[in-house]
Amino acid sequence: VANTATVYAGPDQFVCFGTSSVQLAGQVGGAIRPNQHNEWDWIALSGGSFQNGNSLTTLYNFPNGGNTSGQLTVRLQSNVDEVGCPYTYDDMVITIIPTPAVNDPTDQIVCNGASVSSVIFTGTATSYTWTNNNTAIGLGSNGSGNIPSFTSTNNTNNPITATITVTPANSQGGTNCL
Repeated sequence: VANTATVYAGPDQFVCFGTSSVQLAGQVGGAIRPNQHNEWDWIALSGGSFQNGNSLTTLYNFPNGGNTSGQLTVRLQSNVDEVGCPYTYDDMVITIIPTPAVNDPTDQIVCNGASVSSVIFTGTATSYTWTNNNTAIGLGSNGSGNIPSFTSTNNTNNPITATITVTPANSQGGTNCL
């Protein structure tokens, strides 16, 4: 009686747009021997290639290199003809997280002591952080999320300016893409 074949392609992965390959960490067991490539196969269901298809820990190269978007699937499967046990497979999904973007909010010009309108960031990001290069306007040096309304300050006799720099980020599956 033969053992049942077991295969594990590895955990699903999340990568940032611009990534062109991922490291695989497949596992086989039961009736399949890891060092016998004829008993198992990697299959690139979404296209692409493997750096060394005879290795369980090979690199998977994306079909469009760093310009690949969406999701890709690779499969590790038992080779039924060699093992003689029921065919089995495991898929790993690679999700490519899009590059985040932020829409440039409208500049605001206000007088000393006036209320500055809150800034609601929009774009393709899941989160935003910001820095302020001039805290003399009455706004802190940095923050995350939207900028709340605040009272402007100017303790000089001349106009002052601040530049708020926003960094958008997309996060998914424990991966943070800037």
